[in-house]
Amino acid sequence: MSTATPPSDPLFTITCGKCKGKFPFDDWCKTPVNGELPSNQKQCPGCQHSFTIERKGEAKVFDNGFIIPPDNIIVTQPSTL
Repeated sequence: MSTATPPSDPLFTITCGKCKGKFPFDDWCKTPVNGELPSNQKQCPGCQHSFTIERKGEAKVFDNGFIIPPDNIIVTQPSTL
């Protein structure tokens, strides 16, 4: 019976706009010292650049039930250890 080996490359990576490092998504959700970050905050594992993704405005709901979500903006935050 053969067993599949997991891929060596992660399926989902993010490239930092500041240091240009490419890291797995899960690494962006952790701090180097204290562990997990809040769910809306991400931090680059390479340069520790930290940001949150926040909603700008309200969702638009039409009479037929169609919903257009609000725009998202990226807000720089202080790094978390």
